[in-house]
Amino acid sequence: MRSATAAAACLLTWLLLPGTTPIGPHQYKHTSVSEGSTAVLGCLLDGSGEIQDVSIHWFKQLPSAAPVYLLSHLNDSSVRRSGASPPRYQSIRNGSHVHLLQVTNVTVQDSALYWCLLTRNGSYPVWGDGMQLSVYGGKEVRAPIVSLLSSQESPDDSGLLYAVCLATGFYPSVIEITWKSEGEPFHENIFSGPFLEEGDNAYSVISIIELTSESRRNLSSVVCEVRHDSSKTFIHKELHNCYRNT
Repeated sequence: MRSATAAAACLLTWLLLPGTTPIGPHQYKHTSVSEGSTAVLGCLLDGSGEIQDVSIHWFKQLPSAAPVYLLSHLNDSSVRRSGASPPRYQSIRNGSHVHLLQVTNVTVQDSALYWCLLTRNGSYPVWGDGMQLSVYGGKEVRAPIVSLLSSQESPDDSGLLYAVCLATGFYPSVIEITWKSEGEPFHENIFSGPFLEEGDNAYSVISIIELTSESRRNLSSVVCEVRHDSSKTFIHKELHNCYRNT
């Protein structure tokens, strides 16, 4: 799911100051919890140094939207929070290399991508990897309907082929679409559209892959996988099966 937006690209930029020891935060990719429970999001410190020597800042990002600042745990142990951070969001230091964002009584609306940002003495900003939180069990949750379409009627047609993986009718908006070939993720010539609100509390998103006739000859299979943890949905669709004559 990781759409290539300008905001996300900026978030992953490393800005290192000359003479500083490389330290960076690491986050696990995703976690799923049931509505009403507690979610714990980790920010692990890589390299030499301790978490008490730096300040950690947390941001929440919905798909196709800019990150929203939540709170900061400063190196003097004080905590600052924005109006977007309710008391359910708590900042915790656990040991010398781990910082935690604890979200109690989670709701489906808490499903989002969460970023931690490390700073030292007001500078040296380094972003984490981003961690997806998916909350399941709420009444508002809706599973996606997935369609796989092809621009050609036969796999033997020459020229460019465009395959479209369309997910519609899902909520919340945290979803992951992955293209695979022979079981491995495929990253070339993939274009992802913005998340669109369908109304009635549902979203849709599209992912398109461009394949030349040469690349199709070298690939035994092309698959679209859709993962929506809030509805515990995993859908696997193979491109070969979407041709009209099969």
